[in-house]
Amino acid sequence: MIMEFLGPALSDLFQLKNKQTSLTTVLLLGILMLQRIDFIRSDIKPESFVVGLNEKSSTIYTIDYGLSKRYKDKNTEQQIP
Repeated sequence: MIMEFLGPALSDLFQLKNKQTSLTTVLLLGILMLQRIDFIRSDIKPESFVVGLNEKSSTIYTIDYGLSKRYKDKNTEQQIP
């Protein structure tokens, strides 16, 4: 595997452009980012993305329940040790 020299982070480019970006650029970047996510994680699905609550309602989070387990018994509602 060959290691490549990479350019600046998107946040740096955004700062260089005086925090201005065209809709076309945003959409193209979004498509490219989703393609990268798809390549890295082929089992990703819409249920893996959730929205924050209250003051974080404009934040999108990525979650993975793959390694999770129940912490409450469904019948007794008691915490499982």
